[in-house]
This record gives sequence, C-alpha cells and structure tokens, in this order.
Amino acid sequence: MAKMSALGKVKLFTPLLIQCRHKSKHFIQRPRPSHLDRRIFEAVTVPLLPEKIHDPYANCPRLRRRLQAVKEDVVQDEMENAYENYLMGICRRMLEENRMIIAFQLMAMSTREKVDIKRQLFLNGLKLKFVSNAIFSDTKWINLSPLLCSHNAYVVSPDVDISRVIKLTHKMPELILLGGLVNDQLFTREGLQRYAKLPDIDVLRGQLVAVLNATPSRTKSLLEHHQQTLSRNLDQYVKDNTEKS
Repeated sequence: MAKMSALGKVKLFTPLLIQCRHKSKHFIQRPRPSHLDRRIFEAVTVPLLPEKIHDPYANCPRLRRRLQAVKEDVVQDEMENAYENYLMGICRRMLEENRMIIAFQLMAMSTREKVDIKRQLFLNGLKLKFVSNAIFSDTKWINLSPLLCSHNAYVVSPDVDISRVIKLTHKMPELILLGGLVNDQLFTREGLQRYAKLPDIDVLRGQLVAVLNATPSRTKSLLEHHQQTLSRNLDQYVKDNTEKS
C-alpha cells in the first residue's frame, strides 16, 4: 500500500503544444514557384546565344584548306576503290576462262627470279598470276580459302596438264604447291600429285573401250566353247575310223 501511495503522488508531464506535420502533394502540372533567390540566380545564369551562328570555315582559311583536303581524300579513295574493283573483275574473268588453277605459296625472291619463272612457264603454255586472295570471296572458288594465306601465286591454263605443271615447278623452290581447282573440282597437294600420275585421257578411253569390248567377246567364246569342243571331237573320231578302215 505504501508503494501505491508513492506512485500516486508522481505528477505526469503534459505538453502545452503538440505539433503535427502533414506532407503535401506535389502538383506536377502547376508546380509551386521557387523562392526569390533561386529565381534571381536562374535569371542571371541564362545563356545568351547569338541569333545566327557563323560558319567557322567561312572566316578561317586554315579550316577551309583542311576541309578541302578531306574532300579530296574522299574522292581519291572512291577512285581507288573503283580501280580496285576493275582489277578484281579482270582477275575473276581470267579465272573463269581457265579450267586449271593451281595455287602456290610464294617464297622470297628477287624481281629477276620472278621474271625468269614467268618466262619459263609462259614458254610451256602456262601463265603465272599474282592476285589478291580477296577475289575468291563470294565466288565459286571460295572453297580454296583454307589453302590460301599470306602471299600466293597461281598457275592458270585453259588446258588441263597437271603433270607438266608439277614437273616444271619441281625445279622452282620459290613456289610451294598448295592445291588447285581443276575442272571446278578442288584438289589438295596429294590429290594433284596422284592426278599427275594418271595416264593421258586418250589412253584411259582406250582402256575403257577394251574392257567394254572384252565382255561380249568373252561371253561369245564361252557360249561357243562346247560346240567347238564337240566339233573337234567328232572330226577326230571320223579320222580315227577312216584310218582303221
């Protein structure tokens, strides 16, 4: 009871003023005007732009010369690209007109050695061409791309004579055989070497004709074998009886 009486004598503090803050909503469509200091600062810092901006190239000779040089470079690049396209067209037509295209890895050589190699091949009906590997993109020769890297040379001819090409280039260490395209068929180095060992096409045709002719003649001989044997036996029998009589 003593404790309860002590608690009853304690006075609780009650504030005389209670503050309660309510957050107002933001009006996006009609925002509140900013305070005076901010409006003054924004008015002072507004940029003053000229009504008409002058072209810097019109008043500066140095910039005019630089602009003219850039335009000339663009025109020159366009002319160079047109010339490169013209050369690539010539190379592609040259490749389309030849049935045999043999690719070689080009080793280091002097201009004189290059001329001598071209002359030796030309005297044997072959042409040595130095063209960019880019001409094979988007063409039927794109399958040659895995064989081509760095600097390459191509021996082309409208006639197919691989044995002659390998025989001539075997004495030229500056040219390393990579592969080729013969009659629109891709060959590796080993495939070209096997192709060169085959006999001439006329010899192969003669062998094919002989094989085809051998079958009917063999069939005829087998069918007539028994008749001929019987005929010989009868002739011998007649001779034996005639000699006894």
